[in-house]
Amino acid sequence: MKLGYLSSAEVPSEAANALHVVKMCQALGDQGVDVVLYALDGQRELSDIQDFYGFAPNFLVQTFRHTKIPGGGYRLALKVWWREMHRPRCDFYYGRHLHTLLALTSLGVPCAFEAHAMPKNRYVQFLWRRLAKSKHCQAIVC
Repeated sequence: MKLGYLSSAEVPSEAANALHVVKMCQALGDQGVDVVLYALDGQRELSDIQDFYGFAPNFLVQTFRHTKIPGGGYRLALKVWWREMHRPRCDFYYGRHLHTLLALTSLGVPCAFEAHAMPKNRYVQFLWRRLAKSKHCQAIVC
């Protein structure tokens, strides 16, 4: 099985969020899952992952350029959606990036959403409900 792990974390980075995402991908890879991590460009070169985190990754990392322009989450969603639409790479997507998961369900790709907080406003509540009602959303993990 090929799993796409979606995150808006910058990789590599000293942030706890990035470390958690990388460790999750490593653990899934240790279990024999073929993992592709989709994340934002980090503070250092991608080739430094082994030195930065202290282990050789057993998963692929696909990064996207990080910009300070508002709406970056939507751009990440569109880039992954476009790539999946034209060159399907993964059998299942898991992650924290709500917009991208919603976009992928429109293609019929199964997914699971990892939530770290309850929805902050009505817009995010609407997105959660929409994802939860999708027949392609397998789980919401809190």
